[in-house]
Amino acid sequence: MMDAHLLNVAGYRVISEQGGSIACIAREDESHIIRKGSVVFEEVERLCGLLSNVSYMAEAIDFADDASEEIEKSGIKGKMQFEHLLSRGHLVPTGLLYFALRRFERRGDFMKARAVLQMLAAGDGNDVDHSNAAMLALNIDSFEVSALHEMARELLQKLNSPLV
Repeated sequence: MMDAHLLNVAGYRVISEQGGSIACIAREDESHIIRKGSVVFEEVERLCGLLSNVSYMAEAIDFADDASEEIEKSGIKGKMQFEHLLSRGHLVPTGLLYFALRRFERRGDFMKARAVLQMLAAGDGNDVDHSNAAMLALNIDSFEVSALHEMARELLQKLNSPLV
C-alpha cells in the first residue's frame, strides 16, 4: 500500500487523496500530476510495494548491518524473509539489493536509494539476474558472483550468531 513516506523515498509526493486512498501524485521536482489508474501510477505503486518489503525487513537488515541496538534475535522483525533471500542462491543478489536500499535509506542518501530501487524494480518478476546491480550498489570491486555469496554468508552469520 502506498503512503506518503514510501512515496517520498521513491521520489514522489501526494497531491490528493480520495476516500482515504491516494488519488494523485507527482514527482518531487515536477508539477505534472499522475492520476490513479495510469500506467505510471501503477508503476509507482509497484515501487512502493518493493519499499514496503524493505520496511518490513528493516530491523533485520539494520541488525545485520551493525546499525541497530542489540535485540533478541527471536524478535527481529523481517528476519525470516531476509534470511530466505540471503540463503537461496538465485535470490542472494536480490536480498543484497534490499540490503543496499535500506542502507542508503537509513543514511538519508535518497538519490542512491532510488537508483537501487530502480535496479531492483527492473528485474522484479522477470527472472533478471541482479548480480551486477548488487555488486555496483554495494561497491564490491570483484565482479565475481562468489563475492556476493560470501557477503550473504557473513550477513547470515551476524543474524544467527549469539548476542554478546
